Amino acid sequence: MPIRSLIFAAASVVTTSSFAASSEKPLAQEIDKTRPLIVIAASAADPALTTLKTSLSEPGNKRAFAERDMVLFTVVDGHGQRDGRDMSAEATGSLVQGLHPGPLPEVILVGKDGGKKLERHGPVELTELFGIIDAMPMRQHEAGRGVGGVGSSKGK
Repeated sequence: MPIRSLIFAAASVVTTSSFAASSEKPLAQEIDKTRPLIVIAASAADPALTTLKTSLSEPGNKRAFAERDMVLFTVVDGHGQRDGRDMSAEATGSLVQGLHPGPLPEVILVGKDGGKKLERHGPVELTELFGIIDAMPMRQHEAGRGVGGVGSSKGK
């Protein structure tokens, strides 16, 4: 019995610490998996955010976003979300601190390699973002192999 308890306790510590580490560094989890698009705004009414959300509500844009393995992070008045799901205050703080944003609003595109590919203060059109991504060597390689889309069954 004591060995079983010790194993359970050790498993709990490993699980808890790995969850804490992953939630504290949200962009680290995305490396080699997705292309994060981060919008940091002072209010939900900011045109950088509303324009993007309106564009993403269109089925063609939504599909193109997914095909490029993109994920949307938003930080509005200090409250963070990843694809519409709330993030902890610690994860939100880590996200913002790691990006070193300038004046708000700020739109940042991060590649699968974790590097910033675009940083803009103000609205950005999805077509511009898609063009930047499509010009990336990794995306061209993915497109050539028929790979893309989060959860895609194509040879990832």
